Amino acid sequence: MSNHQIHLVGSIPLNSAELVFDIVGRYLGNKCMRIPDG
Repeated sequence: MSNHQIHLVGSIPLNSAELVFDIVGRYLGNKCMRIPDG
């Protein structure tokens, strides 16, 4: 697997911020250094 980091741009169409943080954390893990909240 690649060692590149991920930069998120735009919105994630889920029902709550909590769900976004949960799913991004679960699937992107340490590849995503920051998760924008707004």
